[in-house]
Amino acid sequence: MALADKVRITLEKLQGLPEETKKIILWTIVVILALIMGIFWINGALNSIQQASQDVGNIQLPTIETPSIKMPDLEENKTPEK
Repeated sequence: MALADKVRITLEKLQGLPEETKKIILWTIVVILALIMGIFWINGALNSIQQASQDVGNIQLPTIETPSIKMPDLEENKTPEK
């Protein structure tokens, strides 16, 4: 028996099933495919996040030299209160 004959017989059996059973089979297939696609999506997202974190770790920020400023001491400039 060829594959085409097996497929035809299976489709004829599915056509003979009640509507509720057909809907259950359809939704089961949809859920399984959604789970498989979700696994690939999560895996791709994790790889993208990992790559982005490696890229952020390699960033070399420029150094900025700031002049040293001596702030006056406020205690020395205080006038005694009367």
